[in-house]
Amino acid sequence: MQNPEDLADYRQNTIFLYMTLYNIAQRRCKEAGIPFPSISLSLEDLRNVDPLNWDDMQGVMDNAKEIIRYLKETGLGPKSSPEEREALIEENFDADNPEGAFLREIMARSRNFKTFAEKLSLVDTFLLIEESKNELAAIEETRKEVIAKVAKEIEKAGFPVDGQKLITNYMKAYEKDKKEAFKILTTNPAMFAPLQMDKAKKGLFGGKPKPEEGHRINKELGRFLKHLKI
Repeated sequence: MQNPEDLADYRQNTIFLYMTLYNIAQRRCKEAGIPFPSISLSLEDLRNVDPLNWDDMQGVMDNAKEIIRYLKETGLGPKSSPEEREALIEENFDADNPEGAFLREIMARSRNFKTFAEKLSLVDTFLLIEESKNELAAIEETRKEVIAKVAKEIEKAGFPVDGQKLITNYMKAYEKDKKEAFKILTTNPAMFAPLQMDKAKKGLFGGKPKPEEGHRINKELGRFLKHLKI
C-alpha cells in the first residue's frame, strides 16, 4: 500500500503534468490557427484543486483526457507508434520524475482492468509531453534569454531591484493570469521583487533616494517596464 504522503506527491505531479499539457495544447492550437478546446478546468481553476480530494483529481484527469481527444481529432496529438508508446511507458513508469508519477497515478486510481484500459488513454498526455520536450527546452531557453535581457535593462536604468527575480516571478504569474500579471508589472512591479533602497545609486533618481521614496520609484519602474522594447 502506498504511503499517503507519496500519493499526495503523485497527485501534485499530476497537476503539474496537466499544467504542462495545457500549455502545450495552447501553443499547438495557436500555431495551427484553431481554437483551444472547450474544457471546464483552466490554469486559474487549478489554484482551487485539492490533490487529496478524489473528485478534484477526477476533474483533472477528465479534462486532460478531453484535451488529448481534441488534439487527436485535429491532428495535433501524439505521433508515437505502439512500440514507441510501450517503450516510453516502460522506461518512465518507475522513474523519479513527474512523468513517472503521472503514470503511477493512473495505476493507483484503477479499480479493475476495464477502468485501467479507459484511464490508459490518458497516457497520451505523457506521450505528448515526451514528444514535446525539445519544444519545451527551446521555449525555456527563450524564456531565460528574455529574463536576462530585461534584467540587464533594469540594471542599466539603475532601478534598485533584483531584475532577474522580478521578471521570473512576473512570468510565473503571467502563465496563470496574463492580464492581471501585466497590470501588476506596470503599476506595482515591487510585488514581484521588493525594491532594495539601500542599493539605489545616486543621481539616477534626483540624488540618493530615501526609503520613503520607494513608492515613487516603484511607479517609475512600472512605467519603464510598460514601454520597454525587447
